Amino acid sequence: KVNFYEGGWDQLALFGDPTGEGFTAFDIGTYLPSSYPKIDSQLDIAANGREAYLRTTDWNFRPPTWYLYFRRVDFPADPDINGQWEWAGIYFGEKI
Repeated sequence: KVNFYEGGWDQLALFGDPTGEGFTAFDIGTYLPSSYPKIDSQLDIAANGREAYLRTTDWNFRPPTWYLYFRRVDFPADPDINGQWEWAGIYFGEKI
């Protein structure tokens, strides 16, 4: 639950920092569908060396489109995880 959030693209535009006010803690068990959602075969065009977004569709809760957000770990004290990717959040709905 540390540094993992959920929110809409409009919330990002309003609040900026997704770890602050306006975003909530996330529990994936609440949202799991009875069938698997579809996952795009490539990352979103906004992906770069520090962040990546993966579009998924056909969820049966809230908007049917979710973007899974990943970011690089910046923790030099532990070389085993430093520079690796972590799943950090979800944006609900299509990008605005």
